[in-house]
Amino acid sequence: PVMTLSATEIELANVEELGQTSCQLTATALSLAGFSEAVVTWSSSNQDVATVTSNGIVSVGTVGGTATIIASAIIDGKDVTAQCTVTCKIYVKDENGVVIGSDGTELAFVPEGITSLNIPSGIKTISADLQKCSNLTVVVTYATEVPAYSGEFNNASSITLLVPEGKKEVYASAAPWNQFS
Repeated sequence: PVMTLSATEIELANVEELGQTSCQLTATALSLAGFSEAVVTWSSSNQDVATVTSNGIVSVGTVGGTATIIASAIIDGKDVTAQCTVTCKIYVKDENGVVIGSDGTELAFVPEGITSLNIPSGIKTISADLQKCSNLTVVVTYATEVPAYSGEFNNASSITLLVPEGKKEVYASAAPWNQFS
């Protein structure tokens, strides 16, 4: 007897802008005679990271990390299991819709219509696509270390960039921050 799941690895996030917040897992049970109508029991190795309902719906928990979702059934008198590894990421969304990683080091999402962006001091990486922010007129960064960002800024020459005191030359020498006038 064998049981398989519709996925062996999934990634979830607690904010819709960055991916799925939940997903449906399906278990297929095979007995020696073929498909089995086995009753499947679902469990999570860490409910704080990922929860699972009795129907196999997996959701983000309250903390980031990795959990194993386990489907169990008795097929032909034998205990059979299948597993799926779930990686969950937790983010914090501010009142403007800007999304930052829960550890405060990643700027993950910025709404396209935003006109002013404040980058907190702890940001090390920007994974948000800032090029889509065509209405941006002011960027204020409190990060004393230049955040890594592989994208570009639309109309950088018309955006005012404000950096921490004494860091103007550091930002001016780092791409794409050197696009600002």
